[in-house]
Amino acid sequence: MSDEIVRISPSGSCSLTRPSSQEYIDQSQWPLKWEETISSLLTTKKAVMLAAEDRRHPWSQRSTKDAIQSAGANSSTALKIAIVSVCDYNANDTPLAELSRRNKKAYADKHGYDLIVHTKSPVLQDAFTDKADIYASRPPAWSKIDAVMEALGTALYDWVMWMDCDSYFMTPEVRLEDVIALAEVEHSVNTGSLKPSRRTKARVKRLAEWRPSNVSSTRAKLLRKYDRLIEKIIEEDLIEIGGSPERSERVSGLIQADPELPEMLGKEEGLQIITSEDGLMLNTGIFFVKCTPWSYWFMHKTRSMTFARSPMTFHPWWDQTGVMWWLSLPVQLAAFANGTSTLEQGDDYNDKDDNLGHIPAVHFLPQRQLNVYPPVVAAMLKTHIAYQEGDFIVSFSGCKIYSSQSLCNMLMVTYFTMVPGMADQLPHNVSSYFPY
Repeated sequence: MSDEIVRISPSGSCSLTRPSSQEYIDQSQWPLKWEETISSLLTTKKAVMLAAEDRRHPWSQRSTKDAIQSAGANSSTALKIAIVSVCDYNANDTPLAELSRRNKKAYADKHGYDLIVHTKSPVLQDAFTDKADIYASRPPAWSKIDAVMEALGTALYDWVMWMDCDSYFMTPEVRLEDVIALAEVEHSVNTGSLKPSRRTKARVKRLAEWRPSNVSSTRAKLLRKYDRLIEKIIEEDLIEIGGSPERSERVSGLIQADPELPEMLGKEEGLQIITSEDGLMLNTGIFFVKCTPWSYWFMHKTRSMTFARSPMTFHPWWDQTGVMWWLSLPVQLAAFANGTSTLEQGDDYNDKDDNLGHIPAVHFLPQRQLNVYPPVVAAMLKTHIAYQEGDFIVSFSGCKIYSSQSLCNMLMVTYFTMVPGMADQLPHNVSSYFPY
């Protein structure tokens, strides 16, 4: 059916127009309005997500600090952690890059973490750099995968935390070790040791530094050879730490049905990735990655989805598309292959048991504890939780969609000064962003 409609003016002249989706709804004979319908859907989605989080853990709607205390997640394990970000913003338009760097540095210095802030989108230098055939215009968001892999590949860290530039730490006393321990408490399967061994990290460095003996190999051959190497190293690591290389039951059905699916997705039961959502879906604005061969492999598989000028490069969800693909698609397809659906299991269904439909190696912290937004942004986005005093991290992503740059700048400056001890660290030129 054509998406054009005929408009007849009072004078009798006709014209073809191509209406927007909103016009299709608002001008139809059905008693529906676009904005009301979408608002209702998003509000319902948020309610469903909050209900799911409440069923899983009684502290899900509390601040991160309170949740850690309620869960008894104060960690005694010393972890070497890097906070990684890319702040590539035009300083003529916004003070965000400098404000973000100062906020993150103050927090990192307080707890002894390393801070790595790239001022330009990095491109990982590895065996695939010259053969990947990545679009030069690849959206900058994908570069977070390169940045995280680069930090993991040094083998200097136990965990790497990715944090978008447009996010601030708001409660400096909360430690990242305790946030990781909170995820460990919440995780429904054996998490394994939160501190990877030196041998485990050495294996990650081996993967990062690997180069082919035959530099003329095609990209396809190189990928297959690298996958075999990674699988061997992951098997070695699992056996050494006492893990079972058996497939997870959660995805074994799909692996049997589709041999093209990487078996490693289901073989890792331990906690490898910690992330959150924004009321709509996975949000990779903030996430943690453990320094293990499995995690490095996962990030490699995500990055490889932009190889060969893949059209997925320009999917509007950017890097989240690749991460979501590997985290959830195998489990969802396995459910279809087995003829089961979580929606058909009724009141007896416990979404904690199936990890909210994701592979075993990832844990989703509630949105409240990792990914809240200024109230003005949350109100427009409907599904996003609004910042309250005491929340750990605030994110400004989405601000410019609904607000002017000036308003977003004002929010960024205001929240910067709300962090204890940071008001006197405002850049001297910050007033130049507010001409009125």
